[in-house]
Amino acid sequence: MSQQINLFNPIFLKQRKRLTAASMGAALGALALALLALAWQTRNNLEGLRHEASAAAAQ
Repeated sequence: MSQQINLFNPIFLKQRKRLTAASMGAALGALALALLALAWQTRNNLEGLRHEASAAAAQ
């Protein structure tokens, strides 16, 4: 009677690296871009409010 031996061991599978330098750089770049967009939008809103305030003060 022949028997089969299971030689598969999940420990020997190649492990994926989830957090690499490239993914960290991409995430940091996306975060910096989002912060710049938020700062630009806030600056534009503030300029509009200043313009409205000066127009209201002039009346």
